[in-house]
Amino acid sequence: MRMIIASFAAIALLAGCAAPNEPGAMYSPPPVANVAPTQVAPVPYVRAPRPTGRDSYNAEKLAKNRGCAAQPLASLTAKGPGFETYSAPCSDGRAIAIRCEVGNCRVL
Repeated sequence: MRMIIASFAAIALLAGCAAPNEPGAMYSPPPVANVAPTQVAPVPYVRAPRPTGRDSYNAEKLAKNRGCAAQPLASLTAKGPGFETYSAPCSDGRAIAIRCEVGNCRVL
């Protein structure tokens, strides 16, 4: 047991640390001289493009004809073989779901 403690103490001294279980053993990193703090550059905010699909125009046209918004922006929410599903926000705060199949769109 004494040999194990002695080997830990030797390893700690080689590493530049105080031996474990030693009273008052505290580690403090060495001071770094002549280092200026780094400046953080601001990252510009870039809005991600909204997901669109083949029938985005038709979905927006349907939302506008339903009186949803003067300038609706339909976002693609799901896509499968032969269909696309869109979500279009309205002026009053609600949103409508639109499903388009081969260019024919309908409100869900």
